[in-house]
Amino acid sequence: MAKILLLGGGNVLSLLAKKLHTTAEYRDQFIITSRREEQIQIFKDAGYQAFKLDILDANTLKLFFQHYPSLEVIVDSVPPIFTDNKSSLDESLSGVANLVSVLKNYPLRRLIYLSTTGVYGSTAGELVTEDSPLNPLSVRGLARLKSEELYQKLAVDVCALRIAGITSGFHNPKVSLLQGTYPLIDQGERYSNRIHIEDLVEVVLRTLDLNQKLPKAINIADGVPLKTKDLIASLQQRYQFTYPKSISYEEAKTRGWHTLLGNQQVSNQLLLDTFGDIIKFKGTDWL
Repeated sequence: MAKILLLGGGNVLSLLAKKLHTTAEYRDQFIITSRREEQIQIFKDAGYQAFKLDILDANTLKLFFQHYPSLEVIVDSVPPIFTDNKSSLDESLSGVANLVSVLKNYPLRRLIYLSTTGVYGSTAGELVTEDSPLNPLSVRGLARLKSEELYQKLAVDVCALRIAGITSGFHNPKVSLLQGTYPLIDQGERYSNRIHIEDLVEVVLRTLDLNQKLPKAINIADGVPLKTKDLIASLQQRYQFTYPKSISYEEAKTRGWHTLLGNQQVSNQLLLDTFGDIIKFKGTDWL
């Protein structure tokens, strides 16, 4: 029976599922979920065990875990759910609260939560480690932090992967720069931190090894913070685009761009200490 639950079949866990399916050790050991029926069919066509599941539906969630009593590891990639701009913090956490309620009496061994480096909320460009103060700048960042705290109440091994901006061949600043929609703040003097999706998936894969002891939180970043202006300069060497217009911090705050207001250099030393130097894409290697 399946031992691993990939909760939320977005880009990261879809790529992880593809890797697991080609690995003999894990091929028949995982289930991947989605709220969308069409996505479930795609997963089934690929040969995966897949289940339509919405963590907001407490009854279905309870029945799911009754049907799958042998799961040992859960990887939760479901973001806090905001149905509209008026959603409260408690509403955004209802899915995690449902999970915690069900898992209190479930023989789970490990839960991996895909969180964000936005839980730190630093604005002065300082180095942040897993021991840095936690002060999210947005309600979405606060919801991530509260989700971490809810999961830590479970009597299982819980590890929050605090992930920097995810890049890939299809998801990187080049797109918005070419479209003229890149949100440049303070002339690009703020720091940017990244992790390539392939490196992120490799990290998540390593967390499935129950023989590996994990800390409660790990920063997932390439360890090469770049000022935004330097990142743009690297892109301009390869692509033609008009340099984006800059707005001030206060204007960005007024526009509600809270997720872009952080200014921190994310340390990945604990990541390296835990798994070794497994990061392949560093700095602008992904360009």
